[in-house]
Amino acid sequence: MVVLAGEDEKARDIIKRFTELSSIFPRGIDLVELEEMARETARELSKRIPRPREVVTKFFDKRDWYVRYSLDIIKTYNMGKLRELLVRSPSSNFEIRVFADGVEIINRSYSELEEISPTLSTIDAYQEEDSGLYILRIENISWITQFQLSLKANTPITFNQILAIWDEKITY
Repeated sequence: MVVLAGEDEKARDIIKRFTELSSIFPRGIDLVELEEMARETARELSKRIPRPREVVTKFFDKRDWYVRYSLDIIKTYNMGKLRELLVRSPSSNFEIRVFADGVEIINRSYSELEEISPTLSTIDAYQEEDSGLYILRIENISWITQFQLSLKANTPITFNQILAIWDEKITY
């Protein structure tokens, strides 16, 4: 190992590592070539490693929206979480279907959801006294691989509002 007079400990470590590494490479390769090889290797590795996921908030917001039969509100193949679904309707004659990670977790009519909503913190279904509108709120459903939320009108309905807010983790 070569030690130059006056070098500090850090410089000695660098020279020691270079001397050790140079023994595994063919003669004639200098430090600049080694640095270029390291950069190329790093570039190749970075292509193979997925980039960090970014959380993106998405919205579906329709007012006075006519639904004759069925409406897909959310369909995604990214990890995510439903923050809230809000449906305001003049009729209770509709159903909600939710699939998370390939499993059907909700497939119920408004009336069935209204019946169970007093016992669940994530589902509210009630009729507003002043407007007479049927209100449905579903919140806090997470998924890993895929998610689908759809609404089925059993008779044609013009919904006062259909609002969904959810977060997705996007990989670039």
